[in-house]
Amino acid sequence: MVFSKLKNMINGTDEKYEVLYHKYSQSKSNNKKLIEEHEDKIQNIKDKVKEGVINQLIGIYEKVEEAQSFAKKVDCGNRDTQKLLISINAIENEMKSLFKKYNVKEYDVEEKEYCEDLHEIAAYKTVDEDIDNNLIVKTIKKGIKSGEKILRKPKVAITKQGIVNKL
Repeated sequence: MVFSKLKNMINGTDEKYEVLYHKYSQSKSNNKKLIEEHEDKIQNIKDKVKEGVINQLIGIYEKVEEAQSFAKKVDCGNRDTQKLLISINAIENEMKSLFKKYNVKEYDVEEKEYCEDLHEIAAYKTVDEDIDNNLIVKTIKKGIKSGEKILRKPKVAITKQGIVNKL
């Protein structure tokens, strides 16, 4: 009798062990899937934050370029203007090093065909009938990309047959 009770207890334990082990394996698999899913979400959030910061830096960089251009037009013999230009150039160099760190590059696209997904039309140039439409003839504002991802489409002038407004 005692022997049969012990045997039943042991058999019950084996079954319980199998059930618990199966649940453990299933939980472990589910946790692994959740971790992978969350890692992807976290990486996506990091990428979006990085892209947002880069876009803000691009805006600041454009303002630095404007200030630099304006300062060059002002009396260059003036010591204060020269100091201002030196400071602006230092800021520009710092920003360029940040862009390099994050693989951000300007690019232009002249002498290529216009593509709505890759370019933004800023102007048209009237052409004769023997020249194709939609050829990029001038980059008005360079595009910016990080790696292969386009952050800002370049603004371009393209050819159009019979359009009146010229560059």
